[in-house]
Amino acid sequence: MDKIVIRKATMADAVEIAEKLQGEQAESVLSLDSRPLRDVVAAGFEESTVAWCADIDGTPVAIWGVWPLNILTGIGYPWLFATAALSKHRRAALIVGKAAVIDMLQLFPRLNGSVDNRYEASVRYAKHLGFDVKPSVISPFSSLEMVKQ
Repeated sequence: MDKIVIRKATMADAVEIAEKLQGEQAESVLSLDSRPLRDVVAAGFEESTVAWCADIDGTPVAIWGVWPLNILTGIGYPWLFATAALSKHRRAALIVGKAAVIDMLQLFPRLNGSVDNRYEASVRYAKHLGFDVKPSVISPFSSLEMVKQ
């Protein structure tokens, strides 16, 4: 059985994950930002209040975190970048995701973000984690919202 470890992320993790992004994840990021994937993932890491990394058998497969969208009102912007390797461990991804959202809500009582609604799996994952997903009529990205109960 594969060993999955969750730990604090490092810049090296951000770089390694960025180099492995492909398919839907890469397309989604590139449709929002013209910078190289490595720069986008690194910026997400650098701007975050906290970031985590998931390792499977010692190899980073996902990095996520939350950065302050509005400190005055307590709104955080959650983000996640995952490699194809994580899709082989869906149950673990769901468990880890829910724990991460709980941690994020301890820092920010409200989370606002976005998800590329062209990719059904991403939308399903956001909904499973408890986000209210509101499709946009002018953009391929839906808004996400979650408020601490």
